[in-house]
Amino acid sequence: MESFVPHYDRCLAVLGRLLSELLRVRVEISGLKRLLMVKWHKPPKGWYKLNIDANFNKNQPSGLGGVFRNTNESWIVGFTKAIHINGALESKLLALVEGLTTTQEWNLFPLEIETDCIQRNDVILRHNFRQGNEVAHMMTKQNEDKETKRKLFVQPPLFVESILRRDQMEEVVFVKNLSNVACNSLVSYGNKCVLGDTIYDCNALNPI
Repeated sequence: MESFVPHYDRCLAVLGRLLSELLRVRVEISGLKRLLMVKWHKPPKGWYKLNIDANFNKNQPSGLGGVFRNTNESWIVGFTKAIHINGALESKLLALVEGLTTTQEWNLFPLEIETDCIQRNDVILRHNFRQGNEVAHMMTKQNEDKETKRKLFVQPPLFVESILRRDQMEEVVFVKNLSNVACNSLVSYGNKCVLGDTIYDCNALNPI
């Protein structure tokens, strides 16, 4: 029995290598899609994060919103605003403008912004899926009085508190099934769900 133990360990090691190799080959051969775990990610230590979103309604006022949080995942300030615009792209750009205006007023640097991707020394703009950007998304939808001036919230409103708690627990809120081509494109936009939360190729799993 004593002589069997080292052989058993070697067999396990060989089996582990074989399984790893089979998995690698399977991913290379059938790696057409990946499952991504979507969630909110806190900013790096010493940074702030701004999540922004906007919606476009052709025949009525549209809305934008955003929220700032710190490394401790604490609410700093949020904002909403009703807007009259001509397209979805314009609404996103206005959300960014309002976010940067608040950043300057509150001196919230260095800053990471999630929605699309651009980068400079003290501002990083990243892409995230809507499900990982849910607080900002809710802020855009709650401008019930259609206030066209930016409205600030120094405390989180009740309608986002449950989402904030979920984000603080780093819960996966959605699973997306995307092609490798789409994943590679999102990497260039700094999407952390692709960079850090990828489940290896899952053609064998049921698509979500």
